[in-house]
Amino acid sequence: NARQSDAERFARSAVRFFPKDPVALAQLIRALQKADDQARHAEAADLAHVVLDLTKEQNPNSIPIEQAQRALAQNTALQFLVTESCRRQDWASAAKYLQQAGSAALDKEMVATVLRKSGNVRAAVQFASSWYAQEPTSEQAVEAYLRSLAMAIGGGLASAVPASDAPTGLGIALSALGVTQGGNANSAMLEVVVKFIAAPFSKELKSFLYYMSASLQNDENKAIDQLKNALAERADNVEALVSLASIYLNRYNRQSDKRDTINRDKALRYLTQAKALSPTDHELCARISELESKIKQ
Repeated sequence: NARQSDAERFARSAVRFFPKDPVALAQLIRALQKADDQARHAEAADLAHVVLDLTKEQNPNSIPIEQAQRALAQNTALQFLVTESCRRQDWASAAKYLQQAGSAALDKEMVATVLRKSGNVRAAVQFASSWYAQEPTSEQAVEAYLRSLAMAIGGGLASAVPASDAPTGLGIALSALGVTQGGNANSAMLEVVVKFIAAPFSKELKSFLYYMSASLQNDENKAIDQLKNALAERADNVEALVSLASIYLNRYNRQSDKRDTINRDKALRYLTQAKALSPTDHELCARISELESKIKQ
């Protein structure tokens, strides 16, 4: 829009006059970040790295307000790099920039996702647990908390990369669930999820909770029932659709009589529904492709 164009034009003008000023560069980064096109985002990423180079060392002769402005410019650069890495689902880079960002203000849901997807089990559980303790009625906090616990105990909501500190993260998760070492973490986790299902949350979160309940079930039929409950709450729950497709395909593969294609047809139907929703999560898309190739075999 016109206001955004004016902001970008003003910021570019400032950078032309002060090309090595991190404050001017940060202003341009903020303007470019609001654009939709990839070229401007790539330019903003380049500028962010320039800002980080320029602010690596503090000038001892600068006055406090200049130091504060440089620190703010550095935070702007790191916040953008974390956000942009998340958009590209480059979780390793996002985790690196997140660590550098330190106390910079970042969206809590994004932080929880980065820690989990990058495989930092201990930090993911600690952060999500703290967030949930502070905001127990926040649906984003509840989901982040449960996803981190599920990852720590080895549930179906794993990270995008191998966990670097799984034993430590598991210990924290077991403590959060009130389970001693060697106890049944899966059952304890399921009890927690069931309690959340009974709480007055939105249909969106209820759908996720039913999906999570299904992932913790030992009984396949119970898992199917929970996944169908998830879809009853929210028909566009791609994770539930993919899980149902996987269960029915496994059932078909266990059959001795392959002429009976009922289970295979169900798997294909749920998978087709999942694809029609055009998911953007790379892990989900990879899982859909994997199931598709197995169905075609």
